[in-house]
Amino acid sequence: MKLSFLIVGTMKSGTTTLADLLNKSANIHLPNSEIHFFDSKFDLGFDWYNNQIKQNIPQHKKKDNLLIGEKTPTYCYKNDCPEKIFSYSENLKLVWIFRDPVKRAFSNYLHAVKKGNEIRSFKYCIDNEEIRIRDNIFKGYLERSKYVFQVKRFLDFFDISKMHFILFEDLLKNPQNVLSNLMSFLDCDNDITNCVLPFSNKTFLPKYPIVKYGSKRILGNNSIITSAINKINLKLNKLMPNKNYELDKELENSLNNYFLPFNKDLEEITKVDTSVWQK
Repeated sequence: MKLSFLIVGTMKSGTTTLADLLNKSANIHLPNSEIHFFDSKFDLGFDWYNNQIKQNIPQHKKKDNLLIGEKTPTYCYKNDCPEKIFSYSENLKLVWIFRDPVKRAFSNYLHAVKKGNEIRSFKYCIDNEEIRIRDNIFKGYLERSKYVFQVKRFLDFFDISKMHFILFEDLLKNPQNVLSNLMSFLDCDNDITNCVLPFSNKTFLPKYPIVKYGSKRILGNNSIITSAINKINLKLNKLMPNKNYELDKELENSLNNYFLPFNKDLEEITKVDTSVWQK
């Protein structure tokens, strides 16, 4: 039993929600966590990967025609992933889900704040992204929202007929229709009758991000003390929400214009209508 499809991206665009929705089917299984095989564990080999994707399959899903999938949105962003994925299987089906690039970029930034990897303002980060990204590609909050470049990298190896494109906004508006089209692409009977979205992996910020940022660097991310501080910090945010991390409207409008040519190129290649991002 090998992999049938990959949800390759994009980060903070509903990939976890989509995976959780697909896991409601008796005909599909995806691991609960991201495996990161093609971006950071490739040296462990295909046998190791095949074993990982088959773990914890529920008893009622153990059948010969079960479709196995995996979701790791980093795959679409790392340059060398498409070739590695192609070397694993030329016949894999690739699922993409895109989100308004400005909202995705800001959500990506908030995720970094939550993880203790970012302390600067969003504006500072994007103003200095060209320099910052040289040392750490994951500081590319805007770059990661230029979806057309990511699709083009995969087109060097896979035909576009192997790809299925979804808009996060469409998933929210009409999950039943999105799911029906996706299941058809996967050649899978749609047995999911409950299309209520689970809204997985929502980002909750700590009340004091600088405390999270500092404790991680001083004590280490795996420290018991760091973990305790983080839990308290998140609980404080539920009592006193942190309103300092909101997207400035003027900056949002400016970034909407910035992404227009990239969105247009994406439309030309994928035939996906992105006009909803301009409303």
